Amino acid sequence: LNDDVDDLREQLARLESDKSQSQTQLSEQLKRVRSNLRETSEQLERERREHANVVTKARREHTKQLDQMQEHHAEQLERLEQAHEDKLAALAAEHEGDLEQLANDHDQAMEQAATEAAERLQAAERDWTAE
Repeated sequence: LNDDVDDLREQLARLESDKSQSQTQLSEQLKRVRSNLRETSEQLERERREHANVVTKARREHTKQLDQMQEHHAEQLERLEQAHEDKLAALAAEHEGDLEQLANDHDQAMEQAATEAAERLQAAERDWTAE
């Protein structure tokens, strides 16, 4: 019976030793898992910040490009508007000259018609006086 008790005590001692070793191993594994988790979390945070910086930089660059494009388009529009105004002014000047010429032609035609009418009237008066 003493041998059985001694055997059981030895088994209990081995079990307690195994339990202690297992707890030590589990504790070490838990420490490694926590350390890995912390490192992973820190790495993810670094990557998140890097990504945020890349996104911010890309937004700034995109905004800069949009501003440049808008400025370029505004300049193009201004040049087109100026060219259009210049063309309209040239056309107006050209037509103004045409209108002046038409007015001069009309005045000359009226003067000639008045002169011809006066000549016919004088000729008619001469004919009438002669009769």
